[in-house]
Amino acid sequence: MLLYANYRNPQPYWSIRRDNRRIIDKVGGDVSVASLNGNSWRFYDKSKALLWQFIFSDNADTNSTWVASLGDDGFITFYNLQSGSSNGNSPTRIPADSCSRPEPCNSYEICYNGNRCQCPSVLDSKDKCGPGIGFSCNESQGSVELVNAGNGLSYFVLGLVPPSSKGNLDGCKSSYLADCSCLAMFHEEKSQNCFHFETVGSLQGSNNGIDFVSYIKVSRNGGHGRDSGGDRGSKKKVLLVVAILLVTTLIIVGLLYVGIRCYQKQNGVLVDSPKEAEEDSFLENISGMPIRFSHKDLQIATNNFTTKLGQGGFGSVYEGVLPDGTRLAVKQLEGIGQGKKEFRAEVSSIGSIHHLRLVRLKGFCTEEKSDVYSYGMVLLEIIGGRKNYDASETEEKCHFPSYAFKMMEQGKMKDILDVKLKIAEDDERVSIAIKVALWCIQYDMHLRPSMTKVVQMLEQVSHVPSPPSSSQQMNSHFYLSSFKSTSEHSTSLGPLDLNSCADFSAVRLSGPR
Repeated sequence: MLLYANYRNPQPYWSIRRDNRRIIDKVGGDVSVASLNGNSWRFYDKSKALLWQFIFSDNADTNSTWVASLGDDGFITFYNLQSGSSNGNSPTRIPADSCSRPEPCNSYEICYNGNRCQCPSVLDSKDKCGPGIGFSCNESQGSVELVNAGNGLSYFVLGLVPPSSKGNLDGCKSSYLADCSCLAMFHEEKSQNCFHFETVGSLQGSNNGIDFVSYIKVSRNGGHGRDSGGDRGSKKKVLLVVAILLVTTLIIVGLLYVGIRCYQKQNGVLVDSPKEAEEDSFLENISGMPIRFSHKDLQIATNNFTTKLGQGGFGSVYEGVLPDGTRLAVKQLEGIGQGKKEFRAEVSSIGSIHHLRLVRLKGFCTEEKSDVYSYGMVLLEIIGGRKNYDASETEEKCHFPSYAFKMMEQGKMKDILDVKLKIAEDDERVSIAIKVALWCIQYDMHLRPSMTKVVQMLEQVSHVPSPPSSSQQMNSHFYLSSFKSTSEHSTSLGPLDLNSCADFSAVRLSGPR
């Protein structure tokens, strides 16, 4: 059994044959089956004969279930599934020496016991402890030189692969220089073995009298190095930083979105759905945009929709005449549900058709004929059975909209209702109507819903959130200009001080009405 480093030419770094921790070593065929039995790893040939046995734990419990895991660090580690932990504080690992792995340090760096890494002295002046060359076959012969990497160095592959050639040191160096693909060379004087390697991982430092002489190829020009382990480490760091920034940005954007949605929900901001926004922008993108009429234009053209020609899908058709004498057939959609979808479909299809025997689309109207503010005020007056301002009432009640907001905040909806109304306790239509009315008279015109939205809320097609409280309405500022004009032209208000009754401000009736 062998473990390999996945280089361009794979290099083995461990073999069961060379691990002296095995307790059984028999001559036999090739390994066919391996199994974890008790506290040992056993290897069998095709005839089921035991070839090797490797003890990895002192726990000989036959009921224990073990697994062997090859990690990305190059170690095989054994885990006991019953205990959920590895074999003690110092689990048995393969290989036993951490420096026997392909790259415990960066390429060309020397690994010493205890995972200490050191750059060879011959590469100290080079960038990132690298030889400064790429694939050496791309380098000119004069730009590369052969240098001694140091004494007492080894390499994890030595002893696991056959030598590249045999001969003295000079012959080994000559063949090494002649092979442009080789980057490192090791020569053993005693055996005359010569090893050449196209890819170099970490070197191994030892004081055990290793008889290897090592040489590496470096750039004469002190280049900036190839994609060494240090370069790979730098690239990994850059990728890690980019990934962290990207994830952080996504998290911040997500939190901002959630925060905005929560704010809108808590403060009762009415937000159009993507579907409604799509409908609003649809008509602006029609090819060959037809004329856009106002509702008043169509009222004049049809004599206030007097002559009805017929009834079509989702609406009625009326006869009309433009000021230039052009006769029209005006279709008025009825309903707020599928009518809008049908309207979009009809405008899109009819507007793109040009035929001698078909009536061409002259124009369209999407203007909502409504005054949302006035509707809300009238609705509130109907619910309360009184005018929005009554000087005969107490200071708290004289300005009805302010009083209604206050009662809604305190949960006293009944105090807003006209005493003459007989309504069941559990009838939620009343609270819905009050909320809709208060939405319609918002100080900020951008908070007022469209009339379509008002109808949807009243028909309980759309959810009705609680309108912003009076403390959020510019410190309860309402409708100053309208009431000031009343006080200026009235002669019967008596001693009433408007500011003592309610702190009003200017009403802005422009915008969504």
